[in-house]
Amino acid sequence: TSTQPVTVSDVPVTPTPPTRPTTLVYEGPSWCQTPADRGLCKVNITRFYYNSVTRKCLPFNYSGCGGNENNFTSKKACRKACKKGFIK
Repeated sequence: TSTQPVTVSDVPVTPTPPTRPTTLVYEGPSWCQTPADRGLCKVNITRFYYNSVTRKCLPFNYSGCGGNENNFTSKKACRKACKKGFIK
């Protein structure tokens, strides 16, 4: 027996609807959406801030005074305060 080659036109194609991007809504503390703020003093202390665009806690240099509430002593504290704020 011989087999016939199948062309694309012989195969039924069911179009798949485009997938909608998942929209995440942030309902955590509002300060977690503020940018890192170094503050006004002159020392350099490594702290962590929550980046709401990348959804990651990242290090930054804190000056020791001023700044905002998006300022955590550890990555773990940053995650605990901010990361769980996203819902679908």
